[in-house]
Amino acid sequence: MSNRIFHHLEPYRTSDRSARAIHTNLQRNLYAGLRIVALAAVLSGCGTSTPTDQADFEPFDPEPASEFEGARQTPARMAAAAHHGDIELAAATSATASTEPAKGSADWLLQEIVRLRTAPIDVMRQPIPGQPGAYEEVKLSAEQIERERLRRYELTIQYASQVISKTHPHPEQEQAFNSAVHYLSDARMQLALLGHEQQPQLLVENAEALFQRDPTSFAAVESASRVLQLTQTMATRDAQPDPKWVLAFARQARLFAVNFPQETNRAAVHVLAAGQMCEQTGATDDARACYAWIEQSLPGTPYSDQVASPLRRMRLVGQPLTEFGGSTWDGGHLSIDQYRGKSVLIAFWTSNSAQFQQDLPRLQSGVNKFLGRVAVVGVNLDRDDRAVAQFLQQTGLTWPQIFFSDPDKRGEHNLVAWHYGVTNVPQYWLVDSRGIVRSVNVDIAHLDEELAETFTR
Repeated sequence: MSNRIFHHLEPYRTSDRSARAIHTNLQRNLYAGLRIVALAAVLSGCGTSTPTDQADFEPFDPEPASEFEGARQTPARMAAAAHHGDIELAAATSATASTEPAKGSADWLLQEIVRLRTAPIDVMRQPIPGQPGAYEEVKLSAEQIERERLRRYELTIQYASQVISKTHPHPEQEQAFNSAVHYLSDARMQLALLGHEQQPQLLVENAEALFQRDPTSFAAVESASRVLQLTQTMATRDAQPDPKWVLAFARQARLFAVNFPQETNRAAVHVLAAGQMCEQTGATDDARACYAWIEQSLPGTPYSDQVASPLRRMRLVGQPLTEFGGSTWDGGHLSIDQYRGKSVLIAFWTSNSAQFQQDLPRLQSGVNKFLGRVAVVGVNLDRDDRAVAQFLQQTGLTWPQIFFSDPDKRGEHNLVAWHYGVTNVPQYWLVDSRGIVRSVNVDIAHLDEELAETFTR
């Protein structure tokens, strides 16, 4: 599914002409005249799901929104809800205040959206034979529940678009407009997560249009946040981060930071997370770009403190390695200076790293090929010295290992690892015979070539 919906970073392509035409009209009116037209119909032909208008059941129809808890709201409560940014509460209270809204009005549409979002999704109501006006609840199957879920998202898109159309010219209805943008963006994001291929691009284009309308508005921030949330969720939904989606998340995070300087803290959290994910997937340039933005934009903050160490590491390449050393496993002390005249391969590792164990034969083969010209230094990030001892005994490793006897300086608190922001292992650095760092991200598959290059420079 990930590959099928990755089009939000590419030129828009779709065979669904009706949905595309609706969206184009929506976007064009936002850019020209700042008007948003209503979606004329529920989006169709998305993904591979069964069209929900062909469902063989009637969805559960909840009591009207006016019967919800706390339905009758005062203007003061509505204002408080809006002030605190509670979209769900503000929409519900707006839709149920004092008098029932006229059918088709913005308040009525918002009320319908609230009902769609809050009604039970696992039951249907069907007439009881012989009892006119009486209904019974019947549990839905998993397939029926999924179809009903899609139907509700699609209806939400339709209703929210109509609210936007009705409220955008009226400043006094800004809260209803914001609520509609919230619901529209969320429904698009949820459909995208379910594999509907056109929704990521529609979500992005809506966000761009709202930014053009008013870059300081809640609606612009809300819509952009959903794009950010989509890319982050896609990047992390599997056991291993998806590199393509990690890059998408990183770039959206930086774009959000630039476009919304008023959202500094939110932007910083996402940019930092994106930088860390990029490091996990080997996207060093994007990781550096994320960290550099934090360093430049938020100096003297906890965020800049968190990126200082990884940036220090990333900036080592081409520079002499002077700050490297520490206590060793055998009770001695190691300094990089004692290896001047030899190339040095530095391995950050833990005993439970399956990847490090897989790399060991290639590491040993590469070093043996250049025996006497290459030294290896390990930096162990285990906490338990017994695990280290057992691993060294089983593998027969004889490399010097930086490992501190003080338990408070082990694991992620290893002084070398902490100083350079090393949190992912294994990680390999290469220093040439002059003490210049050649790489802090050695590709173990090309270790022999990288080692050979250090002797030709």
